[in-house]
Amino acid sequence: MEPNEFAVAAAITAGLVEATKRMGTPTRFAPAVAIVFGVAVVALQSWPLSSTEALWGIMAGLTAAGLYSGVKTTAGK
Repeated sequence: MEPNEFAVAAAITAGLVEATKRMGTPTRFAPAVAIVFGVAVVALQSWPLSSTEALWGIMAGLTAAGLYSGVKTTAGK
């Protein structure tokens, strides 16, 4: 996976997690949802999904969760 593909996967994952939270998913489940969406987005980008791509998906989900948390903390909300 190229770095730009990873950045796109993390951004899409962050957006999907935020949409899921706005639909009523409890915030405490956001990291798990981010990992699931991260793997799903990477799977759509590079099918068939190998174990390496699955790890990239997990990293994209964790990146998305950390990115959201960092922005939220910085913004002071």
